[in-house]
Amino acid sequence: TKHPYVSLGGAIGTGKSTMSKVMALYMLHRLDCLSNPWKTLGIAKTKSISFVFQHTTAGVAYKEFGKSIETMMDQSPYFNNMHHNHDIRFIYTGVRDQGPLGSDALFYVLSEINFINPDIAKGKMDTAFGRFSARFNKMRHYFGTIILDTSSKGDASVVENFLRDNAF
Repeated sequence: TKHPYVSLGGAIGTGKSTMSKVMALYMLHRLDCLSNPWKTLGIAKTKSISFVFQHTTAGVAYKEFGKSIETMMDQSPYFNNMHHNHDIRFIYTGVRDQGPLGSDALFYVLSEINFINPDIAKGKMDTAFGRFSARFNKMRHYFGTIILDTSSKGDASVVENFLRDNAF
């Protein structure tokens, strides 16, 4: 995980969300290879490690990410036969929800963020980066990812501005 912050752009149907799902399952597998992910990550085992998938609404997030991740896991010999099932929770949330608030979110997908209110989008990105850095900064080059998964909306879109102006 040399680059824990990833921006996936491009036209509809180019595989941005599919790549995000594959990256999530790979991160889940990597955590599964640890005997104690909480100890490795340097956090207390007081709650689940979370993977957050945000879209316009929680329902859309589940439809776009959850359903196909479940299908991919159901079709995988690894996830059917060898998966150890650490306490890892998938959270599907919308732009107005506070679902991931207070969670130990190690993996974020902020999907189609260019197409929501720019102030809300910037707030969601700032929150994800801030919470991730506060909890996992020392492990960010080994575990964890934040993915900005969105179609382009021009040179002055929220993601392009964020990438240009952000120290990350």
